[in-house]
Amino acid sequence: MFLLAGLVCIVFSIPCYAQTPQTKSLRITRNPVVRVFNPEFKGKPEEEIESLEHQLSDAIRTKDASLFQKLLSDNVIVAGVIADKNQFIALLKTVNTTYVSVERSEMRIKMFGDTAIATGIQKADIDIENGSRFSQTIFLDTWKKIDSKWQCVAFVN
Repeated sequence: MFLLAGLVCIVFSIPCYAQTPQTKSLRITRNPVVRVFNPEFKGKPEEEIESLEHQLSDAIRTKDASLFQKLLSDNVIVAGVIADKNQFIALLKTVNTTYVSVERSEMRIKMFGDTAIATGIQKADIDIENGSRFSQTIFLDTWKKIDSKWQCVAFVN
């Protein structure tokens, strides 16, 4: 059986509730995706990696197989999953989870020639079978320039 720890393991289960004064009932307040871009990356290779990280967040949120195909190397290592790239993408589509938003912030990117390490905070607003949850985790991804195109070779999420 596959282990999908990074995608469904919830570190903090904090529902977002707001009380309605008239009814005193609870309603869930959902927030849209917020993209945070570091101005220090402007015009540097880090800017491209930052953009790719946000695309990776979108791929998670929408479970977009074609975007994962584009961003992930064919030989990607996905932490928490004993699967190759195609098995990981197929498994993601079977998980009964809806990602309302996935956003990455406090990104730090270190360049090592044609390799980049990106880390930061990932926040996700998700619907799972028992209700809504807010997840806050760290991410650590390794990007490598392969055939003049950046691809994620290690995906820790």
